[in-house]
Amino acid sequence: MRKPSPLEKQSDDIVVIGKLGRPYGVRGWLALQSFTEPMENILTYQPWCMQTRPGTEWLIVENVQAKPHKDAFIAQIDGIEDRDEAARLTGSLIGVSRQAIDVLEEDEYLWHDLIGCQVSNLQGSDVGIVKELMETGAHPVLCITPSLHWQELLDPAPSREQNKAANPTQDPTTQDGGEGQRQKPGMRKAANVLIPFTKAYVQAVDTNNHQIVVDWQADWA
Repeated sequence: MRKPSPLEKQSDDIVVIGKLGRPYGVRGWLALQSFTEPMENILTYQPWCMQTRPGTEWLIVENVQAKPHKDAFIAQIDGIEDRDEAARLTGSLIGVSRQAIDVLEEDEYLWHDLIGCQVSNLQGSDVGIVKELMETGAHPVLCITPSLHWQELLDPAPSREQNKAANPTQDPTTQDGGEGQRQKPGMRKAANVLIPFTKAYVQAVDTNNHQIVVDWQADWA
């Protein structure tokens, strides 16, 4: 593989439009997940940039081959013709310069700008942070890492009597009854919160301040 050219622009100028998956076949092709809407737009934005690991330098990649395959896409990065070499790029992000993206219409947002936003509901409860977005076919879905407050709403702490019954042998060396920094007895680790990115649930989006307001309750499925 020829070494891609370093990108002179700052990371803030790059919009993530896709992600490389597992190798496909033995000739250096990889599965390609599109983050664009419609999905086919990933094939039109040029030139591609690639970030192989979080926090590393974005690199300009030339002469990329990419095409639809079943319900997704596959891509071959210039110079890679070996499955093992391609496997080293699994998980790499694909991006383009922000200037390459068409002007957004009202109520349109770049997925790139939604990731990392703080999410709260109409009652002011802190839901968590947007980890990623998922495409379901019908609409995108916000995948949110729940805040500690939201986890407690999902799984309230048991009563003191229940705590004693659940944990009768507490460590007397701790001052908090033996819990320390451990998870509360009976409290499960909450899974990611999944909220459809539709007008019915997403009430306000402020990408400048990284804030999203949703109509969502902790006891909703």
